[in-house]
Amino acid sequence: MLIDQTLTNIQKKVDSSYFVVDETQFFSSHIILELKKAFLGKETPDNFSIYHPEDFQIDDLIEDLKTVSILSSRRLMVFKEAERLTKHQMEPLVELLKWGVPDQCLVFVAKKKPRYDFLDYFKTHDRVLEFKKPYDSKMSYWVNWVVRRQKKRIDPRATMLLIERVGSDLQWLEREVEKLCLYVGDQNSIDEGSVKALLFSTRSHSIFELTAAVGYKKKEKALKILESMIQEGESEIFMFAMIVRHLRLLWQAVEWSSEKTDVQIQRALGIHPAFWDEFRRQRDVFMKSPFTRYWEKAAEVDTALKTSGMGKMAWLSEFICSIT
Repeated sequence: MLIDQTLTNIQKKVDSSYFVVDETQFFSSHIILELKKAFLGKETPDNFSIYHPEDFQIDDLIEDLKTVSILSSRRLMVFKEAERLTKHQMEPLVELLKWGVPDQCLVFVAKKKPRYDFLDYFKTHDRVLEFKKPYDSKMSYWVNWVVRRQKKRIDPRATMLLIERVGSDLQWLEREVEKLCLYVGDQNSIDEGSVKALLFSTRSHSIFELTAAVGYKKKEKALKILESMIQEGESEIFMFAMIVRHLRLLWQAVEWSSEKTDVQIQRALGIHPAFWDEFRRQRDVFMKSPFTRYWEKAAEVDTALKTSGMGKMAWLSEFICSIT
């Protein structure tokens, strides 16, 4: 994995600059943490700074970069939203990097590549790091990656419950994992019960039960679970997003069924073997389903949930009925 190799490289040698294109902001945060440890040792207000495009005057910053600090021998400077930096701001910084900035490391973090090309310097020195948002099928890998960095293990079913509860936002997942690690204390592993206790509280139903009811096209059961979850305070937008996510997995499994084996599909979708039989049965239920019509309805419901203040349950109920 690129992130693992990057962190290892930083541990061995810190370069004077990096340009990180990170759609998630998750990977760049780990790179910055590793740079703090490897380059600074101990972070202080004098050796670590974060800038946004509107936060600085380029002439003042250049002068500051040329000045040796008597308070700190090394400085780590992070430029967020680097895709918004102008040529006027970026070109002098690149020129300075070409001449060298001893004992300083500049990290540019962008969600996407900049419109104009000032990356030649970084490309020439192999310092452009690009991270895409992982596919939903890879979420279980990243949950385990985060858990391992906390020196713990997590049960497969606990992983699935965590993803179904939180979704595919890596930063949010990491925050929830940190909470779970504190919750289990000295225990080496996180189990299903811990996830339920911390993230599902006393709720009688989970998003897992709702997506399973939809997956089996059990309309009445799905609507009852939906009503119960809404009464217990669950977000309609969250439930809708998780139902759509489950539908996408089913659709992909149906599309691949004529060209891949079940084992290949299970691996490609990142579904744990322990849950494959149940998912496969749901896939078979959806074999001749009109997914195009589902996506059209999903787009309509998505707009309604985000723009209308009232009637969200009605929209979500209608969506479930259209599927089941």
